[in-house]
Amino acid sequence: MWKDSTKADKAAELMQMVPQALLKQGIIEGIIPESEKHQQTCKNIEQILLKRLNKLQKLSPNQLLANRKNVIESFKEDNMGNILTGKKIVVMGVANKRSIAWGCAQMMAEQGAQIIYTYQNSRMKKSLQRLVDDEDQLIECDVADDESIEQAFTTIKKRFTKVDGIVHAIAFAKKEELAGSILGASRKGYAIAQDISSYSLIAVAKVANQLNLLNNPASIVTLTYFGSERAIPNYNVMGIAKAALEASVRYLARDLGQKRIRVNAISAGAVKTLAVTGIKGHDDLLKMSQARTVDGEDVTISEIGNVCAFLMSDLSTGVTGDTIYVDKGVHLI
Repeated sequence: MWKDSTKADKAAELMQMVPQALLKQGIIEGIIPESEKHQQTCKNIEQILLKRLNKLQKLSPNQLLANRKNVIESFKEDNMGNILTGKKIVVMGVANKRSIAWGCAQMMAEQGAQIIYTYQNSRMKKSLQRLVDDEDQLIECDVADDESIEQAFTTIKKRFTKVDGIVHAIAFAKKEELAGSILGASRKGYAIAQDISSYSLIAVAKVANQLNLLNNPASIVTLTYFGSERAIPNYNVMGIAKAALEASVRYLARDLGQKRIRVNAISAGAVKTLAVTGIKGHDDLLKMSQARTVDGEDVTISEIGNVCAFLMSDLSTGVTGDTIYVDKGVHLI
């Protein structure tokens, strides 16, 4: 250590400031977490601190004080870059690079997660292969078929062992059901929207539970939209399906909680995805949404993905059965 005791004192003072600064930012609870589940996090923090100390030994007391902010920010960046290190997450529903599911996958990967993708059929696989090189990460799964879900999750468990989370980003309604009056909804169209957009979350959670696919703790996140509680023009059967989806989140959170599996929904702002373009008048919907954001700018799939990464991490172990809005305040107006 330092021969100069003054320098050592300054360094010790600075290093004490680091966890306090992070505590105020709500990033970590402290330098030495008490529970065993945070041991790896503790080791990561310890390694980062040791690196910082080695660099600090070369600085004078005045340089230590001058570099205080930089050290804290650097520590924060290093620690926030690995909140999902060692975790394996299944992402269901990536259609292309504009998909919210892709934004979620990208942000979780940036936080250190290993991502496993499912796709509905060969056509969707081709689209996904443009984004993902590793064939082992791609698993076929049609959520309208229970046998397909079971086969997919059995393959995932065999190939990757247990996983730490599932992102359910799947919804569908016939195009003719997404226009005009709800009085024009057909029985068959209503049933399809409910089956794919709502019941599929229960089906996925059921099979994951039966196969003991999820670790303890684990997280399931689904995507919903403001049309679940407001009568958005042309959204119709999908809005009703999203309302059912959000109710499913609450009941699943209740029944999976004993296994420490959290279930939450992200209510994402309107983004120009493949799904949105199927709604009649979607350009007007996007303009209306942008006009109602608090800063006049659309929410991005990366911003939505960041919240998904948080919900998949152990930082969110106290959050379950909730719907979190990531729409830049559109739901406030």
